[in-house]
Amino acid sequence: MESAPDAADWLDARQISAKVAAAAGAGDTLSAPVLTYDRDPSRLVWMVESRAADGTIRRWFTAGSGVWQDEGDQEVTGGGPHGVTRTN
Repeated sequence: MESAPDAADWLDARQISAKVAAAAGAGDTLSAPVLTYDRDPSRLVWMVESRAADGTIRRWFTAGSGVWQDEGDQEVTGGGPHGVTRTN
């Protein structure tokens, strides 16, 4: 049981959002987590978008205890949770 993943990392929307909030930084507004995949269906992740005070939108992925920022060079299934179109 010690090596089993924490179920809340996968199932608790508040914990998922809190991990992304810590990575995104104070003051960012977050979308609700959306279950999707990162480029390939074998890479199941939660996606959250953050909006900074200046309007900058960043996409974050979290899987288990890991959190990383999307490179933004490819779409994920379903696009953004609020239909936000990314421009590079």
